Amino acid sequence: MRKEYRLGPDDVVLQKTPTSFDVSVWEFFLPLIAGARLVLAKPGGHKDPGYLRDVIVHSGVTTVHFVPSMLAVFLAEPGAADCRSLRRVVCSGEALAPDLARRCLATLPAELHNLYGPTEAAIDVTAWRCRPDDATVPIGYPVQNTRIHLLDEARRPVPVGVPGELWIGGVQVGLGYHDRPELTTERFVTHPAWGRLYRTGDRARWRPDGAIEYLGRLDDQVKLRGQRIEPGEIEAALRAQPGVRDAAVVLREDRPGDQRLVGYLVGGDPTHVKRALGRTLPDHLVPSALVPLDVLPLTPSGKLDRRALPAPAVASAATAVAPATDAERAVARVWADVLGLDRVGAEDDFFELGGHSLLATQVVARLRTRFGAGVSVLDVFRHRTVRALAALVEAPRSRHRDLLHELTPRRAGSPTLSLVCVPYGGGSAVVYQPLADALPAGCALWSVAIPGHDVGLDETRLPFDELATRCVGEILAKVHGPIVLYGHCGVGGALIVEIARQLEAAGRELDAVYVGAMFPFARPRGRLMSGASRLAALDFLRSDQSYANWLTSMGVDMADLDRAQARRIIRNMRRDSEAAEEHFTALFEAGVRRLRAPVITVAGERDPATDFYQERYREWHFVTGRSGVVVLDEAGHFFLKYRAAELAEIVTTVHNGRAEPGPGWRVHAMSDSPGAAPAGPQPGMRRFLAVAAGQLVSMTGSALTEFAVPVWIYLTTGSVARFALFAVLGIVPGMLVAPLAGAVVDRSSRRTVMLVGDAAAGGTQLALGALLWTHQLQVWHIYPLLVCLSVALTFQRLAYGSAVPQLVPKRYLGHANGVVQLAGGVAQLSVPVVAVGLVAAIGLGGILALDVVSYAVAIAVVAAVRFPRTLAWRRKEPLLTEIAEGFRYSWGNRSFRAMLLWFAGLNVFLSPLLMLVTPLVLSIGTLHQLGRIAFGAGVGVFLGGLVLTFWGGPRRHRMRGVLLATLAFGASAVLIGLHPSLAVVAAGAFGMSLWLTVLNGIYTTIVQVKVPQRFHGRVFALNTLIAWSTLPVGLGLVGPYGIRLLDRIGGAGRGTALAYLVFGAVIAGFALAGLAGGRLSRFDTAVPDAPPDDLVGAEALRRKLGPPAEVRLVVTPDPRPGG
Repeated sequence: MRKEYRLGPDDVVLQKTPTSFDVSVWEFFLPLIAGARLVLAKPGGHKDPGYLRDVIVHSGVTTVHFVPSMLAVFLAEPGAADCRSLRRVVCSGEALAPDLARRCLATLPAELHNLYGPTEAAIDVTAWRCRPDDATVPIGYPVQNTRIHLLDEARRPVPVGVPGELWIGGVQVGLGYHDRPELTTERFVTHPAWGRLYRTGDRARWRPDGAIEYLGRLDDQVKLRGQRIEPGEIEAALRAQPGVRDAAVVLREDRPGDQRLVGYLVGGDPTHVKRALGRTLPDHLVPSALVPLDVLPLTPSGKLDRRALPAPAVASAATAVAPATDAERAVARVWADVLGLDRVGAEDDFFELGGHSLLATQVVARLRTRFGAGVSVLDVFRHRTVRALAALVEAPRSRHRDLLHELTPRRAGSPTLSLVCVPYGGGSAVVYQPLADALPAGCALWSVAIPGHDVGLDETRLPFDELATRCVGEILAKVHGPIVLYGHCGVGGALIVEIARQLEAAGRELDAVYVGAMFPFARPRGRLMSGASRLAALDFLRSDQSYANWLTSMGVDMADLDRAQARRIIRNMRRDSEAAEEHFTALFEAGVRRLRAPVITVAGERDPATDFYQERYREWHFVTGRSGVVVLDEAGHFFLKYRAAELAEIVTTVHNGRAEPGPGWRVHAMSDSPGAAPAGPQPGMRRFLAVAAGQLVSMTGSALTEFAVPVWIYLTTGSVARFALFAVLGIVPGMLVAPLAGAVVDRSSRRTVMLVGDAAAGGTQLALGALLWTHQLQVWHIYPLLVCLSVALTFQRLAYGSAVPQLVPKRYLGHANGVVQLAGGVAQLSVPVVAVGLVAAIGLGGILALDVVSYAVAIAVVAAVRFPRTLAWRRKEPLLTEIAEGFRYSWGNRSFRAMLLWFAGLNVFLSPLLMLVTPLVLSIGTLHQLGRIAFGAGVGVFLGGLVLTFWGGPRRHRMRGVLLATLAFGASAVLIGLHPSLAVVAAGAFGMSLWLTVLNGIYTTIVQVKVPQRFHGRVFALNTLIAWSTLPVGLGLVGPYGIRLLDRIGGAGRGTALAYLVFGAVIAGFALAGLAGGRLSRFDTAVPDAPPDDLVGAEALRRKLGPPAEVRLVVTPDPRPGG
């Protein structure tokens, strides 16, 4: 500091910080080593700005330190500008607001230095000299002999603009904490390359100029409605607003169960500041109340005293206009109850009182109870005062409600552009409010309220064609001037295309049609394929809860809807989705007159619904001559909630060629030529069905062999260990080679990989058959051949799965995948019965011959069919990366970590039980009886899937459902070991299969609901790795050696039955332990539902772009059904 600030004998340093705080060290010793004069403030003087002013003036102080909170108080003191002797003001201890820095530089003739550093590293480690034009005040650059590292959770350096934890290295890093070895070990870490480091627990990021921007404490994170929030980021946004001298943000719970963010401002207009935040921050980061203060309360050390911050005052003052009618009083009571206020005035604004879309839904539900149906969520947004909403309640209810509602304020004159929007299935018209707010001046937005999509109204669903015709009629009557149409997702996209067709047919010109988050989709033609796809989907059996789980996984909040409301909205959404598919199917089959307006897709980069957008945007050529696609970086499916500002730019500029893509979005392509498809063969259902049939034949042949060979091994050797080794070698090599196989498939021709894989697998089976047919086969020959087969099939099956999108028109892709899964399931179910008959009729040699022939068929079909040069499926990230990122995501959460460890332990005992059914049955029965029992187990799998389809899984206590299913699985296993009866074994095998399917299905819903959609693949990949990695232990060690031990205990031949008793009891113990207490018993409440996927994406984009770019995130009502 002496070298940097050049203190000398003519300097005077004011020592005012209490000696219990670290800043006092340099206040004492810096003037002594520099030969400067030291002035000691009186005890307690550091809290008196008037006293400090007088001391500085009278003693000619040149150097003084302030905590930013105290600096704000000092500058507000009359006469502070008289401190003309000051040369330098040093700030540290808190974030320094840019407005406060500018005020200091304007008031005092001194330099202003912003310092940062913890006591553990000799106080100050970075420094920044403030400038009047600083938009933000960083903590600066490392000081002499100091190294700063910004690291992610894996302790890897973060790039510029990406937040990380701040670690300090250098000679001044302390040795540790006195007599606190555990804390020392946690905070002081020796790095192999960087030496001794101190981890501060602070968040920061590099700026492009090399300076460091402080972002707050990691341990200051709070959770609100399951979402992690950094108050420091909000405080920085508040301080950046004009007129705001200082700010603080806290999470308050002044009413039990009602948590909300509250901001505190020194300076600035709270109303204007809140509006500004709404344009730059996602809605969950905007404080529900902003409280103006003259000064922020301080602790004795001069830092912010958060405990002394006052609760927000009730917005409705005593002078407010009292409700005058019964309806006004009823509405006011509802608002007061929902908002937690003592009273509400007739002219009070619901949203200015702290209301938001979640609370608006509660208001609608309560008004529905009080007055019956008639008030929608849209009505709350359009009638924001008690008086206005009460007038709506009292008004005679018309059976006819308009479908089209203007969400932008009425302006004088005609708009320069009108945007007409249709919401997604289950969404109300109000979901477009943020887009309306983000549109440029002169634009108008009209939103369609689809009957049956609002929680407050009992409306009859309209048929698709009638709905479109009524919308067109209202558009022609109400909307004037240039028109752009926008529809979101399946229902919104299909309806907006039909509206466009009818408007152009009526002579109304359209500037453009935008479709968000979807491409055209249809049902395959032909009775066979259409019927198979319907059967595969099982949509007629699928429960509403299944759809609720899916909506939750996509970021739609279902928590505040009662069951009746959710059921009605979901069922309307399902019917509307079916109508949308039928509409597109009819358009594809009949052919249509093309639109004159272009059709442009807005695709989220992370949205599975718009996968393959690089080529699918051309599919719109069946309804238009010009099509295009715009990509929102890091966006998911429901991007309306967080990306409205970018969407406003897109829908007003892309179609007319004036687009200047900003941070976060890009125009990927525009096409004027329907014939610009890749040369060569085109995707088609016949091409797909031919390849799928060939692969089904080979998979059936493989399944027959996989059933027959281990049976042959056991009947030949009588060894459970050798039988188990077959299962291990059938899994582990494929698991190990899967990352390499995935990389090869992504970089190669799928057709070539399929041919090579089928040829290698068929060759392996031919070699095995040759050994058997020539009577030279020994058991040990099977194992190396099995390793080759496992590797070959891994390549072949990955290539086939990723080739399906190449072969089939992508508008039918969902149905094609369903048919593939259905065919595979039917084959697996029927194989045991067929295999038993074949073994008896033609023996293992005959089955191997059939398997070789099946591979020959598959090879011939693939060789004969030319694959289109269209996009195939590929992983968004390599498998190993998926697993590593899944580990990072899951392992950092203690509850997820407990669940993964629980599953790992469970699988050790579960996997042998599934394998041992064959040896147990063959020890007391015949091969034919084994086939029937295996078929019964397959039926258990089928019924388990059917139960989950019909039921949808638990609505809330999902982990409890997993534990109870595990308990039932253990009971089924114990049942098998109770009596040497084939009927008992069959019942137990059926029960194990059924409950294992239910267990896995509920686990899947846990991941769906608790993990953001974009991370599902990572978490599933990690869990698959854990499950598979424990299989060798369970199958190869625990099963065989456990039976050998139990044979000694219970007598020869009893080991397998005892294994079912013991292992089943252990599994039941796992379940009971989870239910009795610990993290698993609290999992459902301890782990909140995942934050919306698009919120995760918006925050990822902010980190990616860094501080130079502004990502505009706009508030919107929740994308929940009806809200």
